Amino acid sequence: MLASFMTTLSAQVTLDIQEVSTCENTVSVPVVILEDQVLTTIEFTLVWDGRNGTGLSFDGLTNTIPVGTVSLGPNGSSAPNEMDTLIYSWIDFNGHSFSAGDQLFTLEFNIGTSGETYPVFFHPNPENFRPVEVGDQNFVALSVTTDDGEVATASDVPSFVDCPSNISITNTDGTCSNNVTWTPPSVADCDNNANPPTSDFDPGDSFGIGSQIVTYTVTDTDGNMATCSFNVTVSDGASPSITCPTNINETVDPGTSYTASAAQLMPTVDDCSTTTINYSLSGATSGSDIYTGQNLSFDIGTTQVTFSVSDGINPPTECNFMVNISSNDPAGVTLAIGEVTANCGEDISVPVTILEDQEISSFEFTIVWQDDNNDLIFNNITSSLTGGSVFIGPDETPPHNEGEDTITYAYTIFPAISLSAGQTLATLNFTPSPTSIQGTEIPIVFYPAD
Repeated sequence: MLASFMTTLSAQVTLDIQEVSTCENTVSVPVVILEDQVLTTIEFTLVWDGRNGTGLSFDGLTNTIPVGTVSLGPNGSSAPNEMDTLIYSWIDFNGHSFSAGDQLFTLEFNIGTSGETYPVFFHPNPENFRPVEVGDQNFVALSVTTDDGEVATASDVPSFVDCPSNISITNTDGTCSNNVTWTPPSVADCDNNANPPTSDFDPGDSFGIGSQIVTYTVTDTDGNMATCSFNVTVSDGASPSITCPTNINETVDPGTSYTASAAQLMPTVDDCSTTTINYSLSGATSGSDIYTGQNLSFDIGTTQVTFSVSDGINPPTECNFMVNISSNDPAGVTLAIGEVTANCGEDISVPVTILEDQEISSFEFTIVWQDDNNDLIFNNITSSLTGGSVFIGPDETPPHNEGEDTITYAYTIFPAISLSAGQTLATLNFTPSPTSIQGTEIPIVFYPAD
């Protein structure tokens, strides 16, 4: 029954040696439990700085647990030099319920030399000690997690008590700084003439990525001074962000490539640390390297560009975009201008069609019509293709004979689309002029003519 009952109890406990300060020649150091627990056994070894009789000297335990049996072991040979040790063992087979903050006991010490700080801590390698009351049968080993303490013995020279330990924090939101808080140290001064302490930082201040030293300073009216220092370290815990540029769509002559500039390629990167950008190309163009803003060459076709940015601390981040390079090959598309007969006064629509099934990403043509008598009024040219980019404008390059008018049409889309023979690409829209003569034929041709 005993073994079965004990296995339901806690198998670990967290203990804290509290830090204290005193102006007296004696001191009381509480040892407390930091969480609610039901325990049957506790055993650990304490070590303090005795300094061969000039530091702390043990004077017994007070405020012990009111139930169970306590055994104290001898000083152990494994303790550090100039240190004293105590092995503590407690057992209550009925189990005892502890609340967070309950004292196991209070260590009572005499102080040999004032104005010093003496550590009191849990020894990591306790002696193999078991009280007689426990024996070997049914003893449950308890995992003890500990927080060490110290005794600060004050004098007429001011000193700091509870100087904060080094603080490490990780910034995870990408803001590159954190507001850091701590409990300011208190000042011990036995003749009570210390000035208020000062510090170069205050709790709640913002600390950037890296390490900063926080220093508290106190002086007294006699000119004595003491300092307390600790480090605040903020680490970069956020992966870099990266935004790729928009897709690049360009047309080149057959057999050539396109060179993209840094202005077209450079991604936008945001990170708290120094970063490295790598790129990889797949598709019509392949390759990979570190990207530092150099120009890159792309072959005709579609290439996916993947950028990866790393700060060497957190996982890298990627983005990608497309580079679409088409060939401007005028011999690759065959077009026709439709013949239209119109009645008097009716608007005229002249289609431009493709004569074979074709996959295209761009084409451009110029149309010229000869209207010596100004029989036609040109309204506009409308595109029959959805999406893509359309350019319409007068052709300023070729000089035309008197009476000739011209219009240029250019279309670009990425990726390429499939067109069917007979499909209308664009339509020229005219209105006959009031003075037009019935039966007049007006030629509409591509420029230059085949």
